[in-house]
Amino acid sequence: MSNILSQNYYDCPEISNSALSTFNYDIGLYYKTYISKEITSKKSKAMDFGSFMHMLLLEPEKESEYTIIDNIVEPTGKMLPYIQCLAKYELATLHITELHDAFDQAFIASEYDTKRNSPAKLRETYLTNEEYQKYYDYLRLLNSDTKIIKREEFDKAKNLERIISNNGQLNDLFPLPTEIDQNKIYHELEIFWEYEGIKLKSKLDKLSVDHSKKIVRYLDFKTDGVNPIHKYKDSFEYWKTYRQMAFYEMAIQYWLKEQKLENYRIEIFIGVIDLKNDKFAVMQVGIMYLDRGKEEITRDIKCLDWHIKNNKWDFTKIQYHELEHYKAILLSPDDYTHYEELTKTS
Repeated sequence: MSNILSQNYYDCPEISNSALSTFNYDIGLYYKTYISKEITSKKSKAMDFGSFMHMLLLEPEKESEYTIIDNIVEPTGKMLPYIQCLAKYELATLHITELHDAFDQAFIASEYDTKRNSPAKLRETYLTNEEYQKYYDYLRLLNSDTKIIKREEFDKAKNLERIISNNGQLNDLFPLPTEIDQNKIYHELEIFWEYEGIKLKSKLDKLSVDHSKKIVRYLDFKTDGVNPIHKYKDSFEYWKTYRQMAFYEMAIQYWLKEQKLENYRIEIFIGVIDLKNDKFAVMQVGIMYLDRGKEEITRDIKCLDWHIKNNKWDFTKIQYHELEHYKAILLSPDDYTHYEELTKTS
């Protein structure tokens, strides 16, 4: 089952690359996030900007869903927790008694010196300061379902959008389809698939199908605010992005089989967005990286299947085997090599 466009992709129970990466990093965290649901993932500011950048490039019709916030200045000192506490309340809807209670609670939260300040004095300070009230409105928006972006981030994203749209590499590799060639480009393509008995899902940024050359090219946009573009390989390896690209390649292979296009060659690219220098480049992922990623993913999926079937989440599969054989967890320079040796003798 693939290419199913769902309004609730992120609510679907199939396992995504992000979930599998969490499993690879910390089995306990995977259990609490995806099974017991004790933990909900929080987006960082970098992720929020990356999401907005992706929207501009892949779903520009959604730009109107965002509210642009101008010139937000974060208060300093104890005024910050004061306004943060106030932002828990919709002040405009409160009755006079409730309003006084809200300001009193904010005064307590701020821990101002009661000898020099009072709830009434601080309330007057807040009500006569436009910047404080703008910050309150900003926090209220943050706590709502409204999609927001700061003016400076919006301007930066729009500038990067122009740079990317004019990039020669991108336009050569992913030309717009014409009626003559019957090629297709998919944005945000959802693929639901299965591997080693585990149901998986993928959401692909940009997939191009070139029927004349029998080539399928995939492009994944990545923002990098740490390394300049000529050092992106460091970020690629640090975040193990080769795993994600291999995961997507496997999904594309599944999708091509369903489309009866198994003989099409797959090429995987990353569109690197350098946030430090406002630069963009397209980089192809080499086959050795993809093979390495597939090997790791296959191993993780088999381990995940074991954990699901046995409902054991305190240790790794390897450590459970070690406990079973040695009554203690062994330290090994290469856990997986050791596991292979262990299972051969068990």
